[in-house]
Amino acid sequence: MIISMFTLYSLLRILIVSTFLLTSSFIKANIIFSFSSSTVEDKACKLYMKNNISSLLNKINRADSINSELILNDLDMTKSAKKRLKTLWDYIHFSCDKSINISEYLKDCQGYQIREIPIIIKSSDSIYTYLTDKKLTVSLDSHGSITGVRPSLLSHENTLNILSDSTEIDDISQRRVLLKFMEDYESFFLCRDYESICEIYNLGIENSNSNKQELKKCLNYLINRKSFRTIIDSVSLNRHGLHRNIYGLTFHQLFVTDSYKEGGWLFFLWDFEDSEKPTIHISRWQSDTDASINGIYTLEDFYIP
Repeated sequence: MIISMFTLYSLLRILIVSTFLLTSSFIKANIIFSFSSSTVEDKACKLYMKNNISSLLNKINRADSINSELILNDLDMTKSAKKRLKTLWDYIHFSCDKSINISEYLKDCQGYQIREIPIIIKSSDSIYTYLTDKKLTVSLDSHGSITGVRPSLLSHENTLNILSDSTEIDDISQRRVLLKFMEDYESFFLCRDYESICEIYNLGIENSNSNKQELKKCLNYLINRKSFRTIIDSVSLNRHGLHRNIYGLTFHQLFVTDSYKEGGWLFFLWDFEDSEKPTIHISRWQSDTDASINGIYTLEDFYIP
């Protein structure tokens, strides 16, 4: 077969450009994560977590570079965390543009939290245009396995309302678990994970109030609407004065579509008696109308023996 010089030249150009694009995507994905020198006393665990998070960020950048699905098979990451991250990836893509990320860790009663990893969120869907530059939070257990990956969507003010200015080690650790809960909850709405949202609504011994059942029915209808989005604000967290492992978490949530708007208040009563497996004893929903008539649920509304 005779191939002209022009055809050979064209093929060579295509090969060079393709190689460059492929190399560029991998250069972009060459992310190195490290801890600041003062964090994580266990050196072996520190190295393991460093490599695990670096690998995660590389995989995220590679998938974003070529607009592909996330491949997480060889990561030390729980099945539930992989499932949640892949579901989130179906709705939004994001990338880490800093080639070197140095971070401290936060210790909570369930393991570690790595916060403030800068990311750029991308989506072709117009309802996500309010998401641009955000931070990524990675949770790990005490052995360094990744247990959660989520954008930090709460406002700075609401984050501070949860973390407060506590100086007690147990209180700080427990507040960080509650912050993680709020970030997971908001991420479930971001990727329209109705099943996980309902699991949260079903938590608690006293969880059968009719208002919450109506909320689930309404949400089941709204969540598949293209224009659906939710806004969480007015987050407050109170610690019981006598039972110091008991917390009341309250926040306002607005559900919005092009033709619908409804708001209300959620209350969760948390118990950290078993700090590694904290319990939600009570979860309640109130519409704005009900809250304006009867007041917003707080920790003081419930008797704790």
